Amino acid sequence: MKNVLLIIFLSGIASLVFAIEFTVAPLYFIDETSERVMAQNNFHDRLLRELGSAVTGTQLRFRSAGSFRYNPPQSVGDAIVFCRDEQVNYLIYGFIVRKDQTIQGELRLLDYERREVIAHFFAMDSRDREDELIKNLADKLFRFVKETYNIIVIPDPPAFTHIQFPVSLGYWQPVDKNWIKLIFGLIRIDGGIQIIPSDNVFTARGYAHYFSLGVDISYRLGVGNYYPAWDHGFTFSFPLLLHRQLNERHEIYTGFGLMYSFDILYIKKPYEDPVTEIYSSGGILVSGGWIFHFKERFFIFADLRMELRLYKTPMLSLTPSVGVIFRQYTQEVVNKW
Repeated sequence: MKNVLLIIFLSGIASLVFAIEFTVAPLYFIDETSERVMAQNNFHDRLLRELGSAVTGTQLRFRSAGSFRYNPPQSVGDAIVFCRDEQVNYLIYGFIVRKDQTIQGELRLLDYERREVIAHFFAMDSRDREDELIKNLADKLFRFVKETYNIIVIPDPPAFTHIQFPVSLGYWQPVDKNWIKLIFGLIRIDGGIQIIPSDNVFTARGYAHYFSLGVDISYRLGVGNYYPAWDHGFTFSFPLLLHRQLNERHEIYTGFGLMYSFDILYIKKPYEDPVTEIYSSGGILVSGGWIFHFKERFFIFADLRMELRLYKTPMLSLTPSVGVIFRQYTQEVVNKW
């Protein structure tokens, strides 16, 4: 069971391959009004935000260089060394220069395989219009990439409200030693309802994001490790999840929530009569997973959940599971969030 769940999860992640990826290096900033050269600035982050404002999914990715151990590249030679050391295929680098009356910018797109700059992008604006300058540069760069590499962009994707019903099967296991020696987790079955107010709340790094609210009911079965025992657990949980749509068929999610557990424990100690104990507790959960849109209203998902039950001795457990989602209701949102 464990191996099957792991294979399903890794297979889904492995299928999320980016068609093309561009890396944004730190930008070189020169302030001529104060005779300063600033290697560290926020133009890099602002450019990334602008480039990620369109929904492109896994067709295209703009990412940070990931390492700021180098000074911002200034020459083609600097950019080639940067690409070689950071294992980058396409590098975006350039300059921002503030003058007395204006602010100017230049971006260059380097193709490491060809060892040359394949495009230049220029923009200029009044000195106090930094945001407009970055937006202008990002628009020119994005337009070039879209046309050159045939990237499909949805300028203003519609948003929909959904109501759906997830059902899953998995197993559970305590992770702290105090509980491992007492109980061994077996099967777990989950079902519930999930409400998505809008499936396109905001766009970041080229992906549409949205939130879902859920109510789940689960049953789990455990057996005693020390004494013969059976633990029947019922849990009501209320997860709030943030979803990222990677493309038309794949999405990932993560989130947290509150839960309430109700357990019936049957224990048979040696030389004693069987005892049935009933106990309950609140708790919190953290969840993450992957969803594959198999059909329009039928999805497959893999989930990994960590739960903390606040018993007298708190129990921390892990629950990997796989399941399906049945989407029953869809309505277009007139006014998006």
